[in-house]
Parts: sequence; C-alpha cells; structure tokens
Amino acid sequence: PSHAQQAPGSQGANAWTRTVDAKVTAWSLGPEYLVTPFQGLPRLSIGAGVHLVHWQVQSTDTTVFQLTGGGTSTMALTSSPTWNRLGVSLLADCRLTDHLALEARWLTSSYGWQGERTQIAQAGLLWRF
Repeated sequence: PSHAQQAPGSQGANAWTRTVDAKVTAWSLGPEYLVTPFQGLPRLSIGAGVHLVHWQVQSTDTTVFQLTGGGTSTMALTSSPTWNRLGVSLLADCRLTDHLALEARWLTSSYGWQGERTQIAQAGLLWRF
C-alpha cells in the first residue's frame, strides 16, 4: 500500500508544503510443514513455515517552497532501500477438490534499519497438479 502525507509550514517569509509518499512491498521464500490433525476433516491442514522475507520501501519526499517574489521552488528526494529478514508463518489449508485449495497465512517479520516488527495476512486460491 502507498501512503502520502502533506504538511504545510513556513520559514521566515517563505511558505512551504511537504509531501511524503511511501510504498512498502515484500516477497518471501521458504519451506512450510503441513499436518492433517483432525480425523473428521481430512481436507483441512494446518502448519508453520520459516521464510526469507525481502522488503523494499520506495519513498519520495517532495517540498515545494513559495518564493517571496512569486513562483515556487521544488525539492524532491527519493530512496528505495531493501532488507532481507527472517520471518515465520502459521497457515491453514482447505482442499476444495483434488486440485483446488483455499489457503490463509499469517506471517511475522521485521523490516527497516530499526527492525520494526510487522505482520502480514494473506489469503490465496491454490491449484495443485
């Protein structure tokens, strides 16, 4: 998801507006182990996994200055840092047919220079062959 935030301000006689736009993306790769623990529900499986999670934050910080003599001056800074972190997940899988399944996953990991904790919820439709 992308997030933009604006903040107006002034410094001396010049007014300014600042906009920060950030988009966080992640992908993960890792093994998962599923078990079928319920005797009466053979199509339902639960499990856990360990993942390598690759994070990327694309951000643009734009400041527009209103100049005293009229006109504007714009300064834009962009960055796109990436991190690789360890993540763990819990999941549930329900086979609808021999080839079609519905899956729900909850993954927790950290990202950023400070190691901020985050959780991701995911639902998917799987085709097995």
